[in-house]
Amino acid sequence: MRKIKRKIMVDNWSLGEHESWFSDMAKEGWHLKTFGALFVHFERGEPEDTQYRIDTSSNKKMSAADKEMFQEAGWYHVTKLGEFNVFSSLMELRAPELHSDPAEQAYTLENLARRMKRNTIFASIIGTLSLALMISLWFIDKTPTLRFVTGDFMSAVSILFLITAMFGALLVNLSIHALRKKLMEGIPINHHAPWRKKRRLILAVHGFFILLFCVSIPMQWVQIALGKSHTLPIESSDLPIVRLADIEQNPDLVREEHFVRNELDMLNQYSFNWSPLAPLQYESDESGIVPGQLWRDLSGTYSPGLRTEVYRLNFPSLSEKLLADLVRRYIYEGEAMELESDVFDSLFIHEEEGSKDIFAAKGKGIIYVAYYGYADTAIILQQIEEQLALIEK
Repeated sequence: MRKIKRKIMVDNWSLGEHESWFSDMAKEGWHLKTFGALFVHFERGEPEDTQYRIDTSSNKKMSAADKEMFQEAGWYHVTKLGEFNVFSSLMELRAPELHSDPAEQAYTLENLARRMKRNTIFASIIGTLSLALMISLWFIDKTPTLRFVTGDFMSAVSILFLITAMFGALLVNLSIHALRKKLMEGIPINHHAPWRKKRRLILAVHGFFILLFCVSIPMQWVQIALGKSHTLPIESSDLPIVRLADIEQNPDLVREEHFVRNELDMLNQYSFNWSPLAPLQYESDESGIVPGQLWRDLSGTYSPGLRTEVYRLNFPSLSEKLLADLVRRYIYEGEAMELESDVFDSLFIHEEEGSKDIFAAKGKGIIYVAYYGYADTAIILQQIEEQLALIEK
């Protein structure tokens, strides 16, 4: 049974490096069988000192007469990919070069260079538009750190991959242009060009992106699995969130339950999320009502509400940027006032009649509280301090 070794194909436009690679493999007993856009196949045989040449042709298929002509000169047609034809010849045959004139070979690369240039321009236009769209989704609301911390991995990986692909396409064109220029100057292709270092580098880049996708896809599924909403327990629990009852401190406060769907109280719920940058993330909404008490403008029964977002970061250095993103996201009018605090590392407060937005950070913990009601700010800050202490533990 024939033994076949499959190797990943990289940068098929590097003619000299591939000719050298095929020759080195033949010396180890692995002879080129076929090569394609993704893989190169070698067949096990006796070690031989074989030289390879890659020639370009605009013909879709090489005729039998052309193959016979090359064979008479000592070159055997091995395989073909697109306009690339690969020939081999034992060193002992001392076959003449396929191209004795480098300038002539430069002419054979003209069609390849033109096609690659056209494809690169088209891909660059599409890539630039796609890149602009993806980046705008990250920066249109000016909260890139928040998006990254909450785990929008696929978008980040896609942006990185697209930038690298566009850079790679540009590099291919520059390399082909440089190769043709050397040939036009009479400098032949180096058929023994070193290939190992370059191949390792390209494979490392490919492996990096494969690893990113292999890691980011399961992360997305983990986030989906963990990101389910649950009804908040009526009594205070060990959840690291600020509770409405602890702020109001009114025994007459009862839960407002007007929207219950599939056993989920839409006005009193919490969800958990996870990401490598913030392994603990909570969002909660809570609504209450105090029978017999009215809002100060007499608009109806006093019904305070509370929204809390909690983050525990693996890297405290992200705290300042994340807090700034939260402020930009939730303060639509006016400005949040930054206050000096002996308790918190950072503190921003935005107050209006009947509402307060408080953003606080300490160590690895960040809490955002949006409160609607008449409780004193000091009480809310006390509750935030207690929850941040729990997060630090």
